[in-house]
Amino acid sequence: MDTIKSEYDVLIKKHKLPSFNKLDAEFEIRALEENRSGRPVKAIIRVMANKLRNFLEILDPIVSPNPNSLHSMIAVNNLSESIKKEMYIFYKKIGALYQECLFYDLEDDDKAAVFIKKLWKQWEKIKQTQKRYMKLIIDTWDKEIPKQKAGYHG
Repeated sequence: MDTIKSEYDVLIKKHKLPSFNKLDAEFEIRALEENRSGRPVKAIIRVMANKLRNFLEILDPIVSPNPNSLHSMIAVNNLSESIKKEMYIFYKKIGALYQECLFYDLEDDDKAAVFIKKLWKQWEKIKQTQKRYMKLIIDTWDKEIPKQKAGYHG
């Protein structure tokens, strides 16, 4: 971990990025030590993209329900229309940030570092919103699917 941390300390000074410990607490960038790319800024972008992709995958059964998926039907049928709409808007925001990660992975390190700072400024709010939606989804598993929406699932 000493190598990635010392490389990151240089990036902090050059790009005014968040501290190693803060970024590591959210994105586990210390794991980059094992899979060294020689481009820590790009590696950080890919780690952030992975986290955003995970968020998208959690919300996908709600915003794009599959009627043949019991998992999707349990969640989507036990959430209000207003919550589903909120989740859809949030999903689009996360999706746009994910696409930006992919874009900035193709840009130079200076431009990628600017994006890291942009995402970092939004991160706490994004994380709290995601946690709230995940809790709502978890709670759907304790509810019965309404009879009029249940249909055949066997």
